Amino acid sequence: GYETAKSLACMGAKVIMACRSEERAREAIEKMRSEEQESSLDVHFLHLDLKSFQSVVKFAEEFQSSNNELHLLILNAAIYGVPFALTDDGYESTFQVNYLSHLLLNLLLLPLLKRSTPDVRVVFLSSKMHNFASFDLECAAKSKRRMDQPQ
Repeated sequence: GYETAKSLACMGAKVIMACRSEERAREAIEKMRSEEQESSLDVHFLHLDLKSFQSVVKFAEEFQSSNNELHLLILNAAIYGVPFALTDDGYESTFQVNYLSHLLLNLLLLPLLKRSTPDVRVVFLSSKMHNFASFDLECAAKSKRRMDQPQ
């Protein structure tokens, strides 16, 4: 993500880094500027926590209200090797962060993407970590149902 953001900024793109940690994002932005000896790189931070659908919706609303166009959406965030945990939305955290929240963000920003340019690009990045895991749709559905049931 870092090298992609830096490369796009160096080519003159306005880059929005959607990150959970503002501190780490700002450090990355400063590092880009110092590495390129270019303080005018057009790179900005907006908060986004993919473990929360509420955060995804809020990010999409904030981005759309900024009157920015969106020509390229790169969905790059991922977690792996973390202990099993359910998000507040009731999904296994890796599944929500790596897939569900990316899809939700794409759907929420799709109208803006379509309005911005006829030559829009959406890039979903992945890895080969799926080779080391299994997926049980019934188990995913059960974890969500457990969250919906009263204690």
